[in-house]
Amino acid sequence: MQQLDERALRRTQFIRAFNLACKSPACLSNRQRGILKGLAEGLQVKDLAVKLDLSVKTIEAHKSGLYRKLGIHHLAEAIRYAYAHGIAETPKPKDDA
Repeated sequence: MQQLDERALRRTQFIRAFNLACKSPACLSNRQRGILKGLAEGLQVKDLAVKLDLSVKTIEAHKSGLYRKLGIHHLAEAIRYAYAHGIAETPKPKDDA
């Protein structure tokens, strides 16, 4: 039993260390970057699925993976990350003219 606890603890420590080390855009797959860019551009998951010819569940799985890798929990955090790291361009204000 103690051996199982030690293995579980080592696994948890490894996962935490990996998650902490993987906060750069280089750690994201090309697909995850593309999904992040689409989300930052205002596309809904369903729209991304159609655009990328993937299922909604697949898009959600990639989104979940990138949230986990980046240590974020909300769409607003993901969008902020995309702008800060050059994955998506910050939208320019529209002229009121």
